[in-house]
Amino acid sequence: MIVQGCDPPPAVGVLPAAVTEQAAAVHELWQETGRQRAKLAHAHVTDLAERAERAARAHAAVAVTADAVALLLAIVDARLSRWLTTVVDATNGVAAERAELLAAAGRHQVPAAAVVFSTPLETCLARQRHRPLALPGRRWGRAVPDSVVRNQHQRTLASLATLTAEGFAQVLTIGDAR
Repeated sequence: MIVQGCDPPPAVGVLPAAVTEQAAAVHELWQETGRQRAKLAHAHVTDLAERAERAARAHAAVAVTADAVALLLAIVDARLSRWLTTVVDATNGVAAERAELLAAAGRHQVPAAAVVFSTPLETCLARQRHRPLALPGRRWGRAVPDSVVRNQHQRTLASLATLTAEGFAQVLTIGDAR
């Protein structure tokens, strides 16, 4: 999700061209590798996985996801209170997860855009196989079971039909996984 900020805030529902330009930049980086997504806007990206690792102070500690989400939302809220452009790099496959981010944008009267990477399932599964496995004593690492990837992929495709109704001022889909 991208929330565009400026001074003063734009009218709700109106997105400056910078959001579309940022989405195009994300697409270019995505073509290289998934890890390079974060290079879109060094100062603007809030990565949920990175926050989870910080909260846990240990690699791949899934048990602290709630803490990571709380930290992410606090950072998003603080940035939006200053009308700063904010990019949240997270899957957000469930409407309730997106609602928290949309609520933050609404509180600060800034429009939100969703950028959806519609990647073929086969590509997602292949990339998954190159991610680190669980550390000893952990349920999983950055790699998760294929069933989790399949579920997330299905939820992402299903969400395309509802994003505008949920409150996103703009929805940009990159790729075609259908």
